Amino acid sequence: MERPKPIREAATLLSWAQLDQELLQAEKRKSWGPVKHDPVLQTGEPSPFQVVYLAQPHGSLDLLTLPSTSLVHWRAADFLDSLLEIHKTHLIPFYDDSSDVEEADNSRVNFLHPGFASPCDKHSNCAAAMLAFVIRRHSRSIHAHFRPSNLFSSSSAASAVPPLKPFSVVEYLVDSWGLSAAEASKASRSLSDVKSSKKPDYFFNFLKSQGFTDSNIKRIINVNPRSVCVKVEPKFRSWLDAGISQSDLVEIITSYPRILHYSIRSVVSRLEFWDRLFGSRKLLVKRLKEKWFFTCSVEKRILPNLKFLMDVCGISEEKASRAMRSRPELLAKKLDSLQTLVRRADELGVPRQSPMYPLLLIVLYGIDKEKFEAKSKFFKSLGWSESDFFTAVRTTPTLLTISQPYLQRKIEFFVKEVGYSPSFITQRPLILLFSLDKRVIPRFQVLELLKSENLWTAKGTFFYYMKLSDKKFIEKFVIPYKEKVPKLVDIYSLPSTEVSV
Repeated sequence: MERPKPIREAATLLSWAQLDQELLQAEKRKSWGPVKHDPVLQTGEPSPFQVVYLAQPHGSLDLLTLPSTSLVHWRAADFLDSLLEIHKTHLIPFYDDSSDVEEADNSRVNFLHPGFASPCDKHSNCAAAMLAFVIRRHSRSIHAHFRPSNLFSSSSAASAVPPLKPFSVVEYLVDSWGLSAAEASKASRSLSDVKSSKKPDYFFNFLKSQGFTDSNIKRIINVNPRSVCVKVEPKFRSWLDAGISQSDLVEIITSYPRILHYSIRSVVSRLEFWDRLFGSRKLLVKRLKEKWFFTCSVEKRILPNLKFLMDVCGISEEKASRAMRSRPELLAKKLDSLQTLVRRADELGVPRQSPMYPLLLIVLYGIDKEKFEAKSKFFKSLGWSESDFFTAVRTTPTLLTISQPYLQRKIEFFVKEVGYSPSFITQRPLILLFSLDKRVIPRFQVLELLKSENLWTAKGTFFYYMKLSDKKFIEKFVIPYKEKVPKLVDIYSLPSTEVSV
């Protein structure tokens, strides 16, 4: 077999575009001989067509340009790019005309095109020799799958060159977002389908642009790793349009990341329902930050419970709405649990039509039977009868929410300092609801100071003065005497602007 002509001679004879054409024609003549479809049997080694394109043409139709919409395997694209670099590095120096280089770049894109004219055999042999020489000389820089020795042996390719390092979710979360190795490993279990940083980068960059801190983002990943695959921007925009501020959204999403998996329509309809029930957007936003708000179904849980309270218990929608503003999670209970709560309220003898009934339900919701019994024993230890205790609960249900040590302090102050008898407190349990440090003690000290200065004479019980609003108490007992007794201002601990009204 005649030895191929040197590369330099081939380069001087042909332009880059011509080399591509000559390669095409050379391969046609080389491969379509007596044994048309098995070039390995003819030459003992794969043809350059198989090396470069991973396929052997069976006819002219196989050489047609693929549609531009066809998908190209990334390994093939990488190989073509590396082959172009080899051309530029080792063959361009043989050319003086730079236009040939540009023409070669253009011809590389559509190297298969029908209608090429058949050039001379000399040029064809030069082109074939050139490609074979380049492949032999630079076989180490060609991906293992495209080397002539590995075309038909995947095992040899794998042993010769290690595969490309795959995308690591763990490394990405540690390096890019500061998670610990343990946190990243745990999060990666839910992200096995994430093969690149494209979606996570989009997710995290958008959150950063909306004011989320690194600690916010870390919490979101730890609580719900799948959030990084959500198209968050349209949801975020729609919730802003619904009237939720950006700062509130940051807090809501950080508190309950699973909201990102809810549909836009689902969240907006939920907001509209609770907005009507609360009658306050500020209160609504506050409740949005609680987990139950999104986990509880409005259709399956909230509405049936609300219907039960209105139709069975006789609570009007207005009263129910007013009561639910303080403890809306009561409506999130299972219906049988709510029915049990109603039976407990009935056992205390509070009529369902009483204004205290919705409040009693709310109080009992937070106090189980064991705590209720413990509170009953405490009051009995103070000399209260069971009847006194039940009466106090019916008139002031929130008495059950006060801790026993705090109740002990209040009762001791009223008995030892004010001089009330235990029976007086039993008949007026409302005085136990007043703040001891902010209202009871300051007002008692103000009145005692005025009496010591002979500026005021008591004309009623202390209980009456405790019930006055702050504004009325200040106008009657602080402002008129603040010049004569400056200490009054210090006792009541009021801002100067409020005192000088």
